[in-house]
Amino acid sequence: MIKKARRTGVLGLVLLAGIVCAGPASAADDDWQFDFALYGWLPNIDIELPAGQKTKITRDDIVNNLDMAFMGRARALKNKWSLTTDIIYFDLQHKDREPLLPGLDLRKIELQAALIKPTLGYRVYDSGNNQIELYAGGRYFWVQPTLTTEIVVLNPPESSQDAKSDSRWDALVGVRGQYNISERWYVPYYADIGAGESDSVVDLLGGVGYRFQRVDLVAGWRYLDYDFGGGFPLKTMTVNGPLVGVEFSFGSKGTH
Repeated sequence: MIKKARRTGVLGLVLLAGIVCAGPASAADDDWQFDFALYGWLPNIDIELPAGQKTKITRDDIVNNLDMAFMGRARALKNKWSLTTDIIYFDLQHKDREPLLPGLDLRKIELQAALIKPTLGYRVYDSGNNQIELYAGGRYFWVQPTLTTEIVVLNPPESSQDAKSDSRWDALVGVRGQYNISERWYVPYYADIGAGESDSVVDLLGGVGYRFQRVDLVAGWRYLDYDFGGGFPLKTMTVNGPLVGVEFSFGSKGTH
């Protein structure tokens, strides 16, 4: 009950922060505007398994062992409203000897995962240089970790694999915005928190962007933290690291 109340309180603080920052919004174009972004995220991934064992997939592991990845975001805007979908898929592995139990070692973990984050946003403040938007939506996460273990007390050692997949749906609320430093340079950011089938999810991003005519270049840092709770192949997962991206726009700019 205390944990649930704490999550509810944090969700309320996110909404309150956006309301406090809200002011008179500027007039917006009645036409639909669209943008699409592709980005690369190179984080460290810290994983805790249900039995308490911990492992880390480093940036070097991702560079050397990434089998497939897609990361993108699509957005449609009209007046003060926005519809945004963020999609991530990756398949990677980490090879290392880590003890699980006496005589049993973890030799390899392969992680396939997909994240889809659809949100509906409303711009509550626009001073020209500073734009703030509140948003709410859902977050779908699917994962299949494949664990390769080895019984080291046998001669020769005997290996086995265990693959389990599962998914989680969580609701989320957040605030995002953009501060224009100059005509070309700007600072995009967002912060949201969610819960539902997972115990808690936190997603944060901050960066800097450079605007061309219809293409933007963005670099920043993203932090994603999951506490899945019980009954899931993973107990916790923290994905934390730098990203770079390119955004293609159709129509006038809105909140990034």
